[in-house]
Amino acid sequence: MSLKTKQTLAKITMVLCALSWGVSFVVVKDTLTLIPTNWTLVIRYGIAGLIMALISGKNLFKLNKAEIIYGCLVGGTAYFGMYFQTAGLNYTTPGKSAFITAAYCVMVPFITWIWTKKRPSWQHFAAAFVCIIGIGLIALNKGFTVQIGDALTLGCTIVFAVNFVMIDQWFAKLDIFRVTMVQMFITAVLALIAAPLMGETAPVITKEAIGGLLYISLIATAAGMLGQNIAQRFVDPSTTALLCSLESVFAVLASVIMGTELLSARLVFGFILVFGAVVFAQIELKNLPFFKKKKEE
Repeated sequence: MSLKTKQTLAKITMVLCALSWGVSFVVVKDTLTLIPTNWTLVIRYGIAGLIMALISGKNLFKLNKAEIIYGCLVGGTAYFGMYFQTAGLNYTTPGKSAFITAAYCVMVPFITWIWTKKRPSWQHFAAAFVCIIGIGLIALNKGFTVQIGDALTLGCTIVFAVNFVMIDQWFAKLDIFRVTMVQMFITAVLALIAAPLMGETAPVITKEAIGGLLYISLIATAAGMLGQNIAQRFVDPSTTALLCSLESVFAVLASVIMGTELLSARLVFGFILVFGAVVFAQIELKNLPFFKKKKEE
């Protein structure tokens, strides 16, 4: 199989991953009517962690100290991010949740600035400005108030940006399957500890809940993350980010099709601004035909 064919398949895989993640926003919202927030995370990440352990096979026994430490640290932040996002879905729509979450891509350069002292470019500042306007259109109500669901989702966006930088800084030299397995199990364990502290009793798993739990655990989490990790080997980071950002678009489409989202002109414009900001923050202008031509002249 040629490299070009592998790259094409990798891009298709990433689009399918984005599709599975987008649909998962709707599935999670439905699941939350049957299973409490923390217990949803326990099941989701517990099953996904077991899948990653099975994939690792004998390689699992090579788990080292660095993978445990960094996996625990990233898993800890991932728990808070996923809790905020999942809890927020109790009070907001899947589309709004997905687009507010997508804003983490715009925040990453600024978290990296704090972490590495590498100043973001003018492009990142411009993207952040547009993104803030978009989020305002999505989340702000009359009187400049924010609903609890959107506020929680904004919290998850900040945590996800920090989480992304942590992974970028720490995971490069580690076995991605083993460290991801640790991350997932830690997220599940923290949710298990938090559940009784937040008054969440162990749920009765009904037939109605099984389908949704299996989807978000096997398809959206285990298969989605595995597919992304494999596909990223053949696609450059900018393309990866752009394809993954389609998650928010798929979330809105799925939400509208399934009747859980009512779109207004203001909301659609906000979605467009956030998506445009995410795309603008990721593309390299010097590689675009217009800028190449201008440079040659």
